[in-house]
Formats: sequence, C-alpha cells, structure tokens
Amino acid sequence: MWKKLSDWLSSAGRPANTRRLLTLILILAAVPRIFLLWTVSETDFYHNDGGEYMEISRQLARGNGFSLSLYRWHEVVPPDAREGETHPDLVRTPLFPLLGAGLFFLPWKVTASAKVVSLLLSLLAVYCVFLLGCELAGRICGLGSAFFFAFYPYALYYAASWSTENLFLIFVSLAFLFLLRALHGRIVFLPWSGLLLGLAALTRPTAILLPVVFLGILWLRYPVAGSLKWKWKHLRLARPLPPGL
Repeated sequence: MWKKLSDWLSSAGRPANTRRLLTLILILAAVPRIFLLWTVSETDFYHNDGGEYMEISRQLARGNGFSLSLYRWHEVVPPDAREGETHPDLVRTPLFPLLGAGLFFLPWKVTASAKVVSLLLSLLAVYCVFLLGCELAGRICGLGSAFFFAFYPYALYYAASWSTENLFLIFVSLAFLFLLRALHGRIVFLPWSGLLLGLAALTRPTAILLPVVFLGILWLRYPVAGSLKWKWKHLRLARPLPPGL
C-alpha cells in the first residue's frame, strides 16, 4: 500500500502530471463556486463591506472620486445633508474600488460582471496557493495545498461575495513567493515582493505590517543579513571593557 502511494506521489510530481492534476483541481474548485454564485442573492453577494466597496466604485465611474452616497453608523451626518448627496470616503483602501469601477463600463449588468470577477479571483487564489506550496516544498505540496484550499469553507464563502479577501490573498501569496526566491539567492525577485506587498496594503490595510515581518525573515535567513549579524555580534564582544573592570 505504501509503495503504491509512494509511486503515485512520484508520478504526480512529474511536470506533465502536475499540470493535469492542477487543471483537474481548478475545474473541481470552479464547480461549487459557480453554483454558489449562481444561487446567491444580490443582497447576500454584497453583504458586509461589499455594498460600500461597490458604491465607491459606482461614484468613481461617475467621476465623483472616492465618495459615498450614504452615511455609516460611525459617521456624523451633517444637519444640511441631502438624500443621495455624496461625501468623500477616507476609510476604504483604493485598489478594490478601482477594480470595481471598471465593471460599470462593461455592457452587462454590474452584479453579473462582479460575480465573474469574483469567480476568476477565487480560482486565481487557488493557483497562487499552488505556486507558493511548490516553492515551499515541491509540486506535491503545491497540489495538496491547492486541493485543500479549493474546498476550504471560508474560501468558498468569500468566493460568493464581493470582498477583498481573494485579491488580498493573491498579492500576499505572490509577495511571499518572490521573497522565498530572493532568499534562495535570486535577489532580483525582492523588488517584486515589495511591489506586491504595496498592492496588498492598497487592498487591505492590515498588510501594512507585513514589511516588518518580511524584513525580519530577510535578517534571519538571507546570507548577507546573517553575515552582518555575525559581524555585529563580534564587534560588540571586541569592545574594550570599562575602566576599573
């Protein structure tokens, strides 16, 4: 039994077989996502923050800038505010509303276009998880990661809603992927990692803390950072002792 499993894993790790299995995983991942997007109501699709993001996109498409035509619970409503009047928004990050603004220039219904974009982003997130798994531990890890993420309940949940989660995951996964490649000596990928981290921060503000984490990883793992750490340690030990000791 274990020999058969080992032989199957070895076969799955071959490039041609990996491509076939990844294609199968993406097809299987698309089935429940299409079903959920087909059956979800427009209200549920724009639940939580989705309605606000789409409203900002609508105002951007109209040329009103980053603004809203509604006041949220934490905002002070001016006494002279008129119904439907827009006011600037400084809370939401800009990248996802900019993506949604382009949907208003398509000849189809905005919600239908948004559902297609949500499906594509969700499948692209599965593919990015596969790439990251391959970089971490090889093709078998990539296939396993993609398969489990394809049917992860929260991944399915956010695939059927207009939310920033999948776009954020794509940028963070690719940023970490390029960081790993830089750690393996291909330093040319480091600027790409930084660029993708910037795009992630423009998608969700929580990404603003990730550069600190990435710099810590570079300090601990990158050979140049390691040699600098070693030199600093020995410089401290080589300092003269204070008088009287």
